[in-house]
Amino acid sequence: MRPQGQQGGDEAHDHVVVVVQLVVIVHRLVVLVVAALLVWFGTKNALLDLGSYRMPSLIPLTVYTAIVPIAGVLIFLFTLEQLICGWQNGFEGPEDRDDTREAVL
Repeated sequence: MRPQGQQGGDEAHDHVVVVVQLVVIVHRLVVLVVAALLVWFGTKNALLDLGSYRMPSLIPLTVYTAIVPIAGVLIFLFTLEQLICGWQNGFEGPEDRDDTREAVL
């Protein structure tokens, strides 16, 4: 929101907002791709580790490596939620708002 006396620069401000939103969307899409890769290759790794055991307890290594695809799913879901909420409500957070107030004396 702009002060009442300021009229110029609205087009430049709108252009900056669009560029920032594009950067945020691209960033989150990259995170989605990385999360999908974590799920895919983490699952392959966990399945390969089913045949390997830790000595002397004979616990399959999958017990330790199964967290990678689980974390990938959680990252994917959280990033998808951020994208959907950003498209619906805008990507700006509380730190991006221009709601400075004058000091009351």
